[in-house]
Parts: sequence; structure tokens; C-alpha cells
Amino acid sequence: MKTEKIKKGCGIALTILIIIIIGFFWMIKEAFGPTYKTVEIEKPFGKLICTEQYTADMADVFYDVDFKLLKENLDTLYLGNGIYNEDNWYEKIKLIKIEDWYGIVTAYSSHAKIGLTNEKNKEHINIVFNPLELQNNSSMERNARDGIQIYPTRKANTKCICGTF
Repeated sequence: MKTEKIKKGCGIALTILIIIIIGFFWMIKEAFGPTYKTVEIEKPFGKLICTEQYTADMADVFYDVDFKLLKENLDTLYLGNGIYNEDNWYEKIKLIKIEDWYGIVTAYSSHAKIGLTNEKNKEHINIVFNPLELQNNSSMERNARDGIQIYPTRKANTKCICGTF
């Protein structure tokens, strides 16, 4: 009788211990990722299909998002990707169209990026604006003469590009 109670108690304790261990690993995976999800956003040029990969570390969270545009004629264009560190990244998306080119503008804390795709030949271009690289770019002197100004920011050794594009 006593051994049956001990066996039952050990079984219950072992079951609880296994649940705690599995829960711990599940919690770590959910907290630090990676986890994936797809977000669909209606835009004037079609439906934007965003594939999000969420990862985190002890200091910050990261949302690496791939963008595809599903046009009304069911043609799919890959627009590029962006990195965000806020969970409301979908509010910061800017979709643009210039003649046959569709594009997406993304901004991260240290750089901005424009991904452009031609709807006819599917050519894709990524343009990255990084202040650390732009300040050392020799063409920036020429651009400054053309009306684009370079202003220092509060961070040491960085500049931002301001002007009309």
C-alpha cells in the first residue's frame, strides 16, 4: 500500500518535472526565436505579402521581413527585405510606383533601404543609404553641389543626407 503511494507520487513528480523542462525550452524558443509568420497588407497597387522572421537576443528584438507584391493581375513581384526592431513594423512600410518600377522603402535605426523591382523584366535593385558609408563617398561632394546637403547628426562621426530626391 505504501509503495503504491510512493510510486504514484514519483510518477506525478516525474510528470510535473517533464512538463516544466519542456515548458522551459518552449519558453526560451518563443522568447528568442526564430519564429515565422506571414502578414498580408492591402495596398493601392495590390496585396503586400510580408514573411516575418522574429528573433531576439538579450538586448533587442529583430523582425526580418521579406516583401512580395501580389498585383491585381496575380503577378508576384519580389520587392526586397527590411529589418525592424519594433513589432509595429507594418505601419512604417511605404510602397511606391515609378513608371514600370514598384518599390518599398524601409528604415532601420542605422540605415534606410529602397528595394525596386521592374514589373516587366523582374529586375531587382536594392539601394542602401548608410550614413557611415555615405560620408566617405566621393560622389557626395558632387551631390552637395547639386543641392543635396550633408548635415552632421548628434552621433559622433555620422552624417545624414537631407534634400530632395
